[in-house]
Amino acid sequence: MKILIVGCERSGTTVIAKLLSKSTGLKLLNDPKESWYIYPLVKTIGLKGMPLSFILKLWKHPIVKVPGFATILTHLRKIQINQFKVIYLVRDPRDNYAAIKERLNEDLNGLYININFLNLKGKSQCENVSLRWNSYLNSAMRYNDLYGDVLFVKYEDFLENKLNVLDNISKFCGVKFTSSKIINELDKQSNKSWSKNIKGKDRYLNDLTPDEIEVVTRISKENMNIFNYR
Repeated sequence: MKILIVGCERSGTTVIAKLLSKSTGLKLLNDPKESWYIYPLVKTIGLKGMPLSFILKLWKHPIVKVPGFATILTHLRKIQINQFKVIYLVRDPRDNYAAIKERLNEDLNGLYININFLNLKGKSQCENVSLRWNSYLNSAMRYNDLYGDVLFVKYEDFLENKLNVLDNISKFCGVKFTSSKIINELDKQSNKSWSKNIKGKDRYLNDLTPDEIEVVTRISKENMNIFNYR
């Protein structure tokens, strides 16, 4: 079984990928550096934008975590003998933007290329990130309507009951989950990525301005309602 973990950056993809890998004993391909330019290329020009060396790398790893692969799921079906089970991490877009805003104070996180290949036309960074949240999610929902095999997981549910969410993911993917392998790892910072300033649910209340909250909510309202973000 092949497992693909996707979702907007800063939505818990890294921690879940690492814990799932350790609890199942399956090898993880975690955000290889070339993926930042490969999936924009594939989105733009098709599979000729994906080198054979990278395809072989995908084949060798039972678990692959590249958040932006949410945008090229239909292309990935064409190169996989065993189709991926897709885990899509959904996070409240207000908290997602708050986390991305923090990171953008340090580096661009590939945002320029990322936003441009999606052809987003927001008037501000906040609008662009919000449009991206919708674009990623809409791509995965369309794929699921066509093919199935996508499990949408709310990051907030993971924070509330990590073992239960990981167990549900493992059952969906048809792999054996051994909780004892990670019982002491659930809250370690080594399983997080980039920032030591880890914040959970509702961080946007302190980290965003009222105007930013209004922008994110206005753009993302329809999909927020689907996932019960109020």
